[in-house]
Amino acid sequence: MRDLTIFFVIIKEKKYLINSFYYFVLLLTISSCKSGPEKLQYSKDSCAFCKMQLMDKKYGAELVTEKGKVYKFDDTGCMLNYEKQNFGSQKVALELVVDYSNPGQLINVLTAFHIKCAAAYSPMGSNLASFEKEETVNKYIQQLQGEKISWDAIKKSFNK
Repeated sequence: MRDLTIFFVIIKEKKYLINSFYYFVLLLTISSCKSGPEKLQYSKDSCAFCKMQLMDKKYGAELVTEKGKVYKFDDTGCMLNYEKQNFGSQKVALELVVDYSNPGQLINVLTAFHIKCAAAYSPMGSNLASFEKEETVNKYIQQLQGEKISWDAIKKSFNK
């Protein structure tokens, strides 16, 4: 009888260890999931809309869903076109664009300053340049011969 009791105690301990191991693996998996913005990797990442490789560090955009899924784009126009075609029920949590004056640096579209100009030769021809600081955008308006445009106006022009 004692052998049978020891057998059940050992089985119970093994089940505890196995369950603990599964919980540990689950916790490790969940904690390693990354949600939120990611750094754009030029010459490696591809645009989610046009499938072209990201090349020009003055341009790029990123869209993050409420579930944390990240989509990368080579042009602000690609992000807006992708969003228009693919996000009916799924909510967008964050839209980011590259600061033209600080290549590769992502900034929030809602706080950024934007200009539309033919001299800003963006990869897919949206001809939009975005800036983090207002004094910087004012300098580039003359240099690129562009005009300020609000994010709402940009979105409306892509949602026609």
